[in-house]
Amino acid sequence: MNICNHCCAPVKDDNKYCLKCKTVQEARLATFKKISPSELGMGRAIIVWAFEDAPEAYREMSNNGGDEDWIALLPPNFEWTPFWLEKLDTCMSPQEYLIADGYKIIIGSHG
Repeated sequence: MNICNHCCAPVKDDNKYCLKCKTVQEARLATFKKISPSELGMGRAIIVWAFEDAPEAYREMSNNGGDEDWIALLPPNFEWTPFWLEKLDTCMSPQEYLIADGYKIIIGSHG
């Protein structure tokens, strides 16, 4: 028997959530799907991927030789890189690339 990922109640089979929490999660997902991209801040939000999950074209920009940890996409309204994003890079000097329409790609690594 497994336990619920949310409330730690016992669950049967390979379920990740108990029935009560599954209902809550499904309701949240349904609400999330109703929100338009503009309401989510798309075009104004920073997007951060684990390096291996980022789009291939962005991964290919890196010259860190395998030490990459994450890639961030900053929208045009960010004229500077947020300090917290720089601190995620262990050398505090992530690679930065300007791409189309004022967007910026930032690649952080651990070496």
